[in-house]
Amino acid sequence: MVASYLRSAFFLCLCAAVGLTGCEPIQSDAYHDFEDDDPSARLAAITRAGRTRDEQAIPYLVDRLTVSEPEVRFFAIVALRKITGRTLGYRYYQPRHLREEAVLEWRRWLKEHGKASTQPKHTEQPAQS
Repeated sequence: MVASYLRSAFFLCLCAAVGLTGCEPIQSDAYHDFEDDDPSARLAAITRAGRTRDEQAIPYLVDRLTVSEPEVRFFAIVALRKITGRTLGYRYYQPRHLREEAVLEWRRWLKEHGKASTQPKHTEQPAQS
């Protein structure tokens, strides 16, 4: 119960902090922020993409669904839902094998919508949970 409360409090603080980053659209050279070593930089890029409904960011967001940090996965699926109106069954908190099935659905969606070619060069390792 306490862990659940702390997780919720953490997400609320994170939402507030990321919300203060501004509303500027993502520039093409800023997509490297999705791969930054600093999770706060990734969260800022993810939040910007969702807020501006940046369709070019979709492949980067799909790649973020595979990371180990649950907060990054959470914000990525929220941004994807804002941009596409879909989650394709992805739940950031589910066990890894269930998340991987949903990520495969997202990768199929990317191909169907002609977005696979814009995927970033660097893809993070799948989460270990």
